[in-house]
Amino acid sequence: MKRAGSIIFILFILTGCWDSQDIEELGFVLGIAFDPVKEEEKHEAFVEEELGETIGDSDVDERFFRKTYQIAVPQDSQNGEDIQSHFNSTSIGLTNFKVARNLATRSSRALNSEHLKVLIINEELVRNGMLEHLADFYLRDHEMRRRVLVLISRGEARSSFDVRVPLEKMPALYIREVLENYEVALQMPKYVEMGDVTSFIINQHSYIIPRIVSGKTDIKVAGAAVFDGQENKMVGWLGEADIEGYNWVVGDAENGVLEVDYEDKGVFVYESFSARASTHYERKGDQNIFTVDVKTEGAFAEKWIEGIDVADIETNIKLQRAVEEKIRTEMEQIVEKMQNEFGLDIFQFGLKIRQKEPKYWEGIKDRWDGEDGLFKEAVVNSNVNVKVRNYMTEEKLK
Repeated sequence: MKRAGSIIFILFILTGCWDSQDIEELGFVLGIAFDPVKEEEKHEAFVEEELGETIGDSDVDERFFRKTYQIAVPQDSQNGEDIQSHFNSTSIGLTNFKVARNLATRSSRALNSEHLKVLIINEELVRNGMLEHLADFYLRDHEMRRRVLVLISRGEARSSFDVRVPLEKMPALYIREVLENYEVALQMPKYVEMGDVTSFIINQHSYIIPRIVSGKTDIKVAGAAVFDGQENKMVGWLGEADIEGYNWVVGDAENGVLEVDYEDKGVFVYESFSARASTHYERKGDQNIFTVDVKTEGAFAEKWIEGIDVADIETNIKLQRAVEEKIRTEMEQIVEKMQNEFGLDIFQFGLKIRQKEPKYWEGIKDRWDGEDGLFKEAVVNSNVNVKVRNYMTEEKLK
C-alpha cells in the first residue's frame, strides 16, 4: 500500500503544467513599432497591400495603425550555420488584439510577448492622443512586463527594426542597450518604462519620453518628446541641449560631460563623477517659489586652453565658476522653455507643493499646467556648487 502511494505521489509531481507550450511553437516578440497607415492604403475596402487581406468593410478609420513585430528566430547551438536571427512581421488594424489575431492567420507560431524589450511609437500617433489607447493593451495583458521601454520616433518607427546594427544581431536588443547609456550621455534622458507611462497617465503629470531617430546605417537615442499630462498628447520636442539642462534639474547628470568655455581663451571638458539635485519649495502670498540646488564633483578631463596653470588657486576657482555658470545657464534655459513655450511642468515641481501644502495643491492642481497655468508664473532659482577633484595630467607631482 505504501509502495502504491509513493508511485502515485511521484506521478503527481512529474505532471507538467496544464498550459505549457513547447518553445518550438512560440514566436518571441522582442520589439514592437507603431506607425500611422499610409495615405495610399486608405480606401473603402481596406486591404493590406502585401497579402490582399481584407481588414474591414467600412471606410478607413483615422485611428487605424500599422504594427510591426520584431520576432526572434531561435537558433540551434549545435548548428554552425549563420542563419537569420530575427524577422519583422507587420499588420494593420484598429486595436492591438485584432492585429495580433490577424498575424495568427499567417504565422506558424503563437506570438509570445514575455520577452518584449522596447515599444517604439511614431510621433504622428501620439500627437493625436493615441498613447493611452496604444498602451492600454500592454498594461492589461498578463504576458506583458511593466519594464518594457517606450520611445517616440521622429519619422517611421518600424525603420529602426530594419537597420543592420553593430555588435548586436537584433535591433530591438541593440536599442535597449543604448538606452542603458543614459548615465554617461547628458543629452539622453533616463529611459521610460511602461509602468512609468501608467503612472503619468493616472496622475496626469506632464512628462517626457526619449526620442529615437534611425538612418540607413545608424540608430540614435537623444532628445525627448514632451507630453501634456492632462490630455496625454505629445506637444513638441526637446533637443539634446534641452535634455542636458533637464538632467541637471532632476539630478540625472552623474557621469555627464560638459564642454566649457574659459574666458574666450578656449574650451575644457568637465566630467562629472557625482551629481545631486534637491528642490525646495516655499509660497509667499500667491507666488510659488522653487530653489534647485545642484552639487557636483568631477574632473578636469580635457584641455584645449593654452597658458593656464591649474595649480594656481585663483585659476582653479575660475575654472570651477565657469562650470557652475555653464550648468546654471542650461538649467535656466530648459526651465524658461518649459514655462514660456510649453507651460508644462515636466520636472514634477508640483509634487513638492503637494508634499508641503496638500490643501493648497488640491485647490490649484487642475490649474498648474497649461497655457494659463500657475507653473508659468512660478519662480525657479538655481544654485550650483562645483568641486573639481582631479586635474588629470595637469596635476604636478610634489
